[in-house]
Amino acid sequence: MPSTDVLTVVSPRGAHDDARTLPLTWAQANMWQAMWGYGPDARFLVMRLPVPLPGPLPAHAVREALRAVLGDHEVVRTRFPHAARRQLVEPAVDLPVLVLEPDAVHGDAVAVLSDALADSAVDPQGPPVHVGLLQHGGRVHAVVLAFSHLAFDITGARLLRARVAAALAHPGTTLPPTRQTGDLVAQETSVQARTRSESTLDRWERAVRTAAPGRGMRPCLPGSYPVLRVRSVELAAAAQRLASGLRCSAGSVVLAGVVRAFAVHTGRTPPMWQLVVGNRHHAALADFVGITVQNGPFSAPAGAATSSLGDLVAPVHRGAVNAYLNARYDTDALHARIGDLATTGDACDLSYFFNDARLDARGWERWANEAHGADRDDDASPVVVSERANADSTAFVTLGAEGPAALLSLQVDESVIDRATAGAVLAQVRQDVLAAAAGRAAAAGSPL
Repeated sequence: MPSTDVLTVVSPRGAHDDARTLPLTWAQANMWQAMWGYGPDARFLVMRLPVPLPGPLPAHAVREALRAVLGDHEVVRTRFPHAARRQLVEPAVDLPVLVLEPDAVHGDAVAVLSDALADSAVDPQGPPVHVGLLQHGGRVHAVVLAFSHLAFDITGARLLRARVAAALAHPGTTLPPTRQTGDLVAQETSVQARTRSESTLDRWERAVRTAAPGRGMRPCLPGSYPVLRVRSVELAAAAQRLASGLRCSAGSVVLAGVVRAFAVHTGRTPPMWQLVVGNRHHAALADFVGITVQNGPFSAPAGAATSSLGDLVAPVHRGAVNAYLNARYDTDALHARIGDLATTGDACDLSYFFNDARLDARGWERWANEAHGADRDDDASPVVVSERANADSTAFVTLGAEGPAALLSLQVDESVIDRATAGAVLAQVRQDVLAAAAGRAAAAGSPL
């Protein structure tokens, strides 16, 4: 049976350091509604990452390394009181620790520990990091960290995991300093940052006013939200081949397929999509151990249903680049503007999302020109992988990667888009991308 414990992490300035109340960062504000609105379904917003170990380590040494590294980061020592809608950075905090002590250690130790942490870090008001330890004979054989998406995105979580791994592999090593939450808040509240934010919001408003009127941004609502997925090696390879030939990203190729598939199977093209953007291309955010994700406005090209995928890729890619360039702004100010526009009937529907969640956007290049065939597709037909009871979107498309395979998932509001239509959309994306890649190869006289 697992046991529970706590790990007290302390500011480098000591436990008597002053607690500080700070405004939310722009990215935290972007996640605020989802973390509370999803309710129990928020567990899918928790990221669990195993920490690589050089081998079994003494339990006391692991705890000391964790205490030193985690305590050094303000984001780990932060709570998010719901009523205040601000963040409280504390000088010391007790991180929950789940300890598994099996009679013997098997090869699936990390998976067992990760599964045991499945419900950790779900409460947004609790510590944003939970720790899992698998111990045997006084030594730790596996460490898993669970991260709340309110405080971390996957890149920020990986950065912190890497710092923990370095401390465990090389005890006594001094790690380079990183940007802290307070530093980021100071930057975002500066006159220069706010001026840039207002300029970005002006571009958002022009885009929102230009599109067909709708309901603006949608709050989290109860309902039926199935999540369907296609796992396809062929889709990944074809998207990468098209991207290389058309000088764009594989994500833009898939997004073009999504835009066309929605137009074909729903009878309408959502005029606006919110593209989820990591913002790590900003130098000030590149190594920030925390969350930097916001959304950029993407205007879908008109006439998608009657356009070929090849004709759509170039305008979609230009629109995606524009979305990435306009994804850094004061989130609360954006919501206020969109709310005002919705009140006057000038806001479009902003409940469609696309997230290229691949951590290595170039990771398919080495697979694109290898021999391939239909037998390499594990789940080419769409399958329902989960059901959710709350969501703030009509449709949420996520492009992920699993080795050489594309993982294309679609969450839909079943009161608007039924699951049969959602499955048809995913199948259409795969079909169009494969056909476009085959057609381009045939025209060039090159083998697939």
